[in-house]
Formats: sequence, C-alpha cells, structure tokens
Amino acid sequence: MTSALLILILLPSFLMVGLSLPSLATGIIISSAIILFVQLTKKLEAVIAKSYLWACVISGLWIFANPISIENSVHAKQVLSLAAILICGFAVASLFKSRYKNLDKTINVLFWILLAIGSIGAFDLFRLGNYQLLNRPLPPFSEPSHFAIVFIPIACSFALLSSKRLRLFICLACFALAISLPNLTLLAGTILISIVALSSRQVIIFLGITCIIGITLVSSDLRLLEYFLNRTFTSENENISRLVYMQGWESMVSAIQFSNGLGVGFQNLGIEPPGQSTLLLDNLTESQLNRSDGSFLAAKLIGEFGLIGVAAVIYATTLSIRSGFFLRKHIDKLFGQASDITSLCFTYTLLLELFVRGTGYFSPTLLITLFLAPKAIRALKRTVRKIKINPSHKIIMR
Repeated sequence: MTSALLILILLPSFLMVGLSLPSLATGIIISSAIILFVQLTKKLEAVIAKSYLWACVISGLWIFANPISIENSVHAKQVLSLAAILICGFAVASLFKSRYKNLDKTINVLFWILLAIGSIGAFDLFRLGNYQLLNRPLPPFSEPSHFAIVFIPIACSFALLSSKRLRLFICLACFALAISLPNLTLLAGTILISIVALSSRQVIIFLGITCIIGITLVSSDLRLLEYFLNRTFTSENENISRLVYMQGWESMVSAIQFSNGLGVGFQNLGIEPPGQSTLLLDNLTESQLNRSDGSFLAAKLIGEFGLIGVAAVIYATTLSIRSGFFLRKHIDKLFGQASDITSLCFTYTLLLELFVRGTGYFSPTLLITLFLAPKAIRALKRTVRKIKINPSHKIIMR
C-alpha cells in the first residue's frame, strides 16, 4: 500500500514537469492505471466508491445538460476527465479496500519520505531536466505549494496518530519547512495542524519556539519576510502569486454572472469574461496562469457548477470544520484508530485546497479525500449516537 500511495502522490508531479504537461491530470490517470492493474493482478475485487459515482453523474449532467456547455460544444477534455475520474475511483477504492489495518505504518513512512523531500528541497540542490526551467521547484513537485497540498494531510494524520510529545516536533518541523522553503500554503497548513494536534500548553511552547526560529531566519535573510508580506498584505499589482489568487475570486464571480447562476460547466472554467487580474497576468506573463484551475478548489467548483457548486463548497467547508472540532475534542478517544483519524484529517485539511491553493480536480489528496470523506462522516455520526445528555446536562459516553 505504501508504494502504491507513493506512486499516486509523487508520479503525477514528476511526469508533469518531466514531460512538460499542462496539469497533473495525465500523471494521475497513469498512476491510477498502474495501481489498478497491480491490484487486479492480485485478484482484488474491482470496486468504486459511491462518492466517485455521484461526482461523475453530476459532472456528466453539467456537460450535456448545462446550456453554457451545450452552447460551447462538448470537448475532449470534459469527456476524458469523466473517464479519468472513473479510473481514479476504481484505483483509490481498490487501494484502500480491506487494507486499513496497516494504514498507520503507511502514514508513518509517507511522512518521513515527504519530510526528507521538503528538507532536501529547501537547499535547492537538484534541478535536473525541465526542473531547471521552473522558478522554485521542489523535485519531484513543480513548486512548494503542490508539495504542501500533499504533505499537510499526511503530516496531520501522522501527528494525531503519534504521542503528544511527538506532535509538537511535527508541528515545528512543518513550520521550519514553511519558513525555509518559503511557502504560505505550507504555513497555513501548519496552523491547521497545530489547531487540532497541540494542547493549550504546547501551543504556548510552539508559539515561543516559532518566534525564535522566525526571527533568526528572517534576520539572516530579509527576503523571507518580504515573501510572506507580499502574499498577504501588499497591494502590489506585479505580484504574480497574489494576482493568480485574486484571479480565482474574479473568475468565480464572473462565471456565476455569465451563466446566470448555473455555472459554465464541468472543466469549462476560463470561458467566462476575464477579470482585471487575468488581464494583468496576461500582460506580465503573456499567459493566463491557473485560469482553468481557479487557483483554489472553491473557485473552480462554484465557477463551473454554479449554485450547486456553492452548496457543495458550503457542505465541504462545514464537514471540514466539524472534522477539525471533532479531532480537537475527541482525539484521545480515537487514539490508535488509524482509519478514522486519517479520514478525518484528510477531510479537515481539505480547507487548504478549498480556499488557499488548489490544482483542480486531479489532485492526489483531493481524490483520496473524496474516497475517505464518507468514512469521516460515519465516524462523526457514530460518535454523536454514542453521546447521551443526562438530566443534569452532563455529556457522558455509553
């Protein structure tokens, strides 16, 4: 299982850079096909989660029934994306089927491998082939944000599967990576992990140590401080990362208005009228960076599915926040239950892709979360059923 997950997590990014592909989608399909072939050769039953089937049904409707999609005609990207979701659904479901008992060991191995990749990448030592053409690559990932999206849910799962003392080290390691790379997405993910993993006393220790680390690193290189300030507070019109993020919000609003609330259709983001950020990006880079991906997942869902996308984002956000509250409050009761903890962690950290940085629908962690989310929902419901409020209004566990 560990090797299969490594293929799903690392191979798409490597192929995207190595073969100069426009997105992770091709690598996701290839890695899913490899996993599915290997699993089927072991005579494992081919299964698919209902969540993937519903995703395909709704996406199909928004291709063939949405007036905007019909007007723009069906194109190959839409149909191939539907087929890709099905392939990924079979691959991920086959990978996890009846294999939860070793999940804690798999998460352990994945965390240390990804931590090593991030640590080595912080020194910017390896720039081979097409990686030399990129601004800030983190081989095999094309950029630190892509690494952060994969690393954070695994780090969160590992932290909550570990002892309380080790959780503080994990959060500090994530913070050190976020500062040394540097990367705002990774820093936001570190905050998410710290919220659910650290006790009140550990939060104080964490804040003290991070202040010392931050001041030390920033004093040695003021460009680190400039990086984070430029992505959060500056109004500078030539900051490409900030423009790409603002483009996501503008595309979402423009797509809703252009389609009268229906959305522009599955995999159609980019056909709506461009906003100011898109025009500035076009002038600065002679390309509309990330326009079809929306920069973050909520923008793509709402822009393409309209009011249904709004409902999906609200539901996903609510589920993510509930998972976070649950992990914070009941982690001691879940200790050792690797499948429940991992499902809840992936669902909780989905907030990162929803609102901070996304890579479209074909993100390894999003595809895994789509499979694990129903298990997280069952874990939440199961706990609610176990809670009984007695006449004195004290919550007791049966």
